[in-house]
Amino acid sequence: MSPTAFLVTFITNAIAAGGYPALLLLTMLDSTVLPVPNEAIMPFAGFLISGGRFGFGEVVGVSVIGGVAGSLTSYAIGYYGAERFVERFGKYVRLSPDDLKKTHVFFEKYGHKVILVSRFIPLVRQFISIPAGAGKMHLGKFVLYTAVGAALWNSAITYVGYVLGNNWQTIGRYTKVFDVLILASAVIAGYAVYRKLRKRQKPDFNTHA
Repeated sequence: MSPTAFLVTFITNAIAAGGYPALLLLTMLDSTVLPVPNEAIMPFAGFLISGGRFGFGEVVGVSVIGGVAGSLTSYAIGYYGAERFVERFGKYVRLSPDDLKKTHVFFEKYGHKVILVSRFIPLVRQFISIPAGAGKMHLGKFVLYTAVGAALWNSAITYVGYVLGNNWQTIGRYTKVFDVLILASAVIAGYAVYRKLRKRQKPDFNTHA
């Protein structure tokens, strides 16, 4: 059995046995840096809805609470740990206090969009909360857009799992392609924004001539 197949089996068994508390814990872990795939959690929950085991509103509500809780954990790591990390290890990974300032500027301007869209992208969803915390993004906005993004994405793939019923696992074939396209677009857009910020913050030596 492959690691992915083992993980999916573990997730489905946990939800089937543990109900809503297991769903809450798994969606919370999905929003941290741990490799717990939301694309297995929510479609299976949708399948259980089709069998009358769960309710749609309850599933989405629990998953949003779990997603926000997990994201806040990662946000706190970035918020309280970034400066200390840069002080101790920044020179080894080429990070400086100035980089933290740039991160703050970025999340002040684009944070709401980044957090909302990131909920639809695996890997980005797991890691984005740490730089959001490091950039001191406004906590209220962070929670709001995390919750909205989680509600939209979780509702969509839960409904697909509900419609597919016993064939809920087939959603994985299509989400992988969708994920690659969105991830590639996010990388390109992020690089463009990074270049723009770097260009703005370069000193104009001509003005001092």
